[in-house]
Amino acid sequence: MNLRTILFSQYPALFLLAVLFLIAHLRVRKRSAVKSVLWVILFGAALAASVVCCFLGIQAELWTLKTLITLGFWSWFGVGLVLLFLVLRVVHGMEKRSSRRRLDKAMKQAEKQKEEEVTRARAEGAAAEREDKTLRSLAAMCGLSAAPKRMESYDISNTGASDIVASMVVYEGAKPKRSAYRRFKIKSLSAHPDDYASMEEVLTRRIQRYLDGDEKFSPLPDVMLIDGGITHAGVAERVCAQMHVRVPIFGMVKDDRHRTRALVTAQGREIDLHAAPNVFALIGQIQEETHRFAITFHHESHSGSSTRSALDGIPGVGKVRAQALLKTFKSVRAIREADIFALERVLPKDAAASVYLHFHGETDEKKDEM
Repeated sequence: MNLRTILFSQYPALFLLAVLFLIAHLRVRKRSAVKSVLWVILFGAALAASVVCCFLGIQAELWTLKTLITLGFWSWFGVGLVLLFLVLRVVHGMEKRSSRRRLDKAMKQAEKQKEEEVTRARAEGAAAEREDKTLRSLAAMCGLSAAPKRMESYDISNTGASDIVASMVVYEGAKPKRSAYRRFKIKSLSAHPDDYASMEEVLTRRIQRYLDGDEKFSPLPDVMLIDGGITHAGVAERVCAQMHVRVPIFGMVKDDRHRTRALVTAQGREIDLHAAPNVFALIGQIQEETHRFAITFHHESHSGSSTRSALDGIPGVGKVRAQALLKTFKSVRAIREADIFALERVLPKDAAASVYLHFHGETDEKKDEM
């Protein structure tokens, strides 16, 4: 095999590499098919010209072996550079497309988030508009000079002379402000329950706390809503007059099905709520929330009183030992059902015997002696 054959055998490979390079390059560049063909023809012509020049040089014996070896080395070195360039272009193109995809995804997410924010803002705006309309309707129906910004509602809950409690629920606008809720235990009654006297005590304590500068009871409400009728509203107005404060007061009247029907003033003027469904729904919600809060507090208070009364009066068992028993046995029933040995693990023997005797009447030892 002579040098001319070796040299000519390299050109098909070089031509193929050039074509592959052009296809990949143009694919990355996304050029038109016509330009791709033109570039292939151009590279093919250049390679053909180099073949002719090489052939003529060999025929004229102008190129020596060293020259041909040098030419082959730099030719393949050029091929390597072309391949490296091709790889870098492909990698760069992939990274660029990946970055573009990430950017497109981020833009889509941003657009979606913007649309959600716009939708939420519109919903909040619509809700605020409905709330403002409801409060303005309430003000018009009740003869108020402006829509109320703060409303307080009161209810009494009891099951007898003991454990009489009251609730104060606060609404700012048409939304409950639970951090401003307050609970009251009635202190002035001991003989029999009296809703009117209980309401008088609660409102007196509430307004006095405001007059004393207690921030927890500031400011005074724009409207007071009392769970009850004319008499309840009259009690509230009398308390406000005695303490020299002016607050519009309305009683919340229920129908036979225990549903809010109307508002009533102390003078007997009844305001029908059915004409304004939005106001009707708001007052009903406030009354139900006030009643729920009062009942919850009453149940908690009554449960605590029952526990205290069950353990009160046991010799040798004070507050600390009673708490230790409840912490261990969790309930009065479990304490009642515990045997003397279980009680002695919590209390001294004398105190444990007193607890057992309190619930069972006599110890097992006395039963055995009898």
